[in-house]
Amino acid sequence: MKFLTSGKVKDLYDADESSILFKCSDRISAFDVKFKQDIPRKGEILCKFAEFWFNKLPVSNHFIKRKSDTEIIVKKMK
Repeated sequence: MKFLTSGKVKDLYDADESSILFKCSDRISAFDVKFKQDIPRKGEILCKFAEFWFNKLPVSNHFIKRKSDTEIIVKKMK
């Protein structure tokens, strides 16, 4: 799996030709500032919130599935 980029709280990997893996971290950010201290299990909670809302909303979205406690697979979009 090829690393693509790292954001404030997520790391993105090229999963295959049609999907991307979002790995949610325990990193903290606010107002475009990354803090040095992490919040334990924040990535797990963020990932579960994302899965819940992508499944709950009655609109098309890029969510495919949750791969692990901290990872979701999404469709590549243009």
